[in-house]
Amino acid sequence: GLVRAAIFVVVIVATVLPCTLRNLVAGRHPTLISANGGLNFYIGNNPDYDRNVYLPPGYAFEELYDEPRRIAGVSSFVDRDRYWYGKAFAFILAHPGQEVFLLLKKLGLYLADYEIGRNTDTSFAKETSIFKSVPFVPAWFILAAGMSGMVVALRQRRAASLAALGALLALPCLIFFVTDRYRLPSMGVWAVFAGFFVITIARAIGKRAWRTVVVAMAGAAGLAIVSNANLFVMRNPAYRPHLVLGFVYEAQGKIDRALQEYSTALRLVQSLQPRDIKAEAEILCRRGNAQMTAGHLEEARRDFEQAAAVDPSSGPAYSYLGSLFA
Repeated sequence: GLVRAAIFVVVIVATVLPCTLRNLVAGRHPTLISANGGLNFYIGNNPDYDRNVYLPPGYAFEELYDEPRRIAGVSSFVDRDRYWYGKAFAFILAHPGQEVFLLLKKLGLYLADYEIGRNTDTSFAKETSIFKSVPFVPAWFILAAGMSGMVVALRQRRAASLAALGALLALPCLIFFVTDRYRLPSMGVWAVFAGFFVITIARAIGKRAWRTVVVAMAGAAGLAIVSNANLFVMRNPAYRPHLVLGFVYEAQGKIDRALQEYSTALRLVQSLQPRDIKAEAEILCRRGNAQMTAGHLEEARRDFEQAAAVDPSSGPAYSYLGSLFA
């Protein structure tokens, strides 16, 4: 046991230590892996979780990211990290009930049978993917059968280490936030347990051990219901893929296609209830910038002025207007 523990520690230290030493040299502070830990911890533990967890790269995220400098006057990565951890723990201590509900919500999202994006939209991408017709094993089966298989294995005093690994791999989703890039590493463990579950059921049927079959199937069915219920459905807004596509086309110099995507995104965001003025102003600014690039200066001016009218605190709208008039 001690030998295995020592090997484990050596591998972890060899993996993490170079990163920590590099951070110590570059940032003059022993930051273990990344100075984004505080921001990610706050994104997953704050009163406005539903909005902050899906902020895409852009003006709204930049405004959030710049908060430590604006509010606390700090600029170093270390001080920013401390600022976000402090703000998150202040929320947790002041609203323990809300934090408990948020943890339960994240557990429900972890078990949900749909792709949980962040600033990408996997559902939108799959519509045009070569894999759109591939019959993948659904997440609800892997989660439901896998966790039921884990319980069966533990009752038989088997695979405790594998169960612990699955729990540790799932833990970041609860500590920080739920997104598929955090959830995916643990799915391999549940897939192994799902295979064990299927084999156990098949053997129990062969032995006519109906009580084992009924209890195991009932547990899996309950988890499958929770997974498919999607209690806290959180999908990317319909406008976001078009906003991102517009940005990509603009970067590629395909201004006409960029303008089409921005206009589609604007139409979709304006249909939202309640109104998302930050997103609407950002799309107007993006479209206005594309108009300015294409030489449509009057159309660009109208977009920038409309953005400023929609969100009077939109710094980019005034900045773009200044560039236009210059």
